[in-house]
Amino acid sequence: MADQLAGIKGRFLFSINDVPEIREICKGFEIEEVSLNYTASSKGQTKAKELVIGN
Repeated sequence: MADQLAGIKGRFLFSINDVPEIREICKGFEIEEVSLNYTASSKGQTKAKELVIGN
C-alpha cells in the first residue's frame, strides 16, 4: 500500500489504527496521531488511537 501511495500524482489522506507495523510501513509520509472514542459497540465507548497519514 505504501508503495502505491508513494507513486500517486495527487494528494491523499487516510486514517488507520495506530500499530507499530503501520508506523514503520508509512514512515516516509506525514503522520499525525489522534485520540478518539469508538462508539459503535454494545459495551459503550472505547478509547483508541489512530494515525492520520498523508503526503
